[in-house]
Amino acid sequence: MQNLTIFTDASHCPETKVGAGAFWSRTGEHFLKRAFALGNIDQSHKAELITALTAITTCLDAPEYQQYFTPDAEKVLIILVTDCLYVKQVLEGKVKADEQYRDRIRGILNRLWIGGISIKVNHVKAHSGTGEPRKWVNTWCDREAKKIMRGLRGKARVAS
Repeated sequence: MQNLTIFTDASHCPETKVGAGAFWSRTGEHFLKRAFALGNIDQSHKAELITALTAITTCLDAPEYQQYFTPDAEKVLIILVTDCLYVKQVLEGKVKADEQYRDRIRGILNRLWIGGISIKVNHVKAHSGTGEPRKWVNTWCDREAKKIMRGLRGKARVAS
């Protein structure tokens, strides 16, 4: 089985309701990382969920990863690493997502099922300060999401 590991993190400003997300992924010798604006988000757990969903779909659509998703390829296990327990609970079906995200979640899970792709969600403690090798990945995602969120927050404050 081929692993596709995806680390995600989001940043949210409760005052201005802006958010941003970032992810870092790897499978085999291929890497993909992105940071992006989420726009108007009213709660941080929603920013985390949208970031995770965006990361999964971006990886599924990425030309760099297409060789892993062909019918004759080795089966893929997506390992999603998040510091948001809500994301884990939603994707494992233990908690219902907000109504506005349910169709998107169903579509992604159906796409994974049809493609024979499994998903495992690992919850990690945020900002644990450990010296683990994955710490720099978490730091990168956190830094990039915050950088974009701060830019959006500055624009939102000027506009109001």
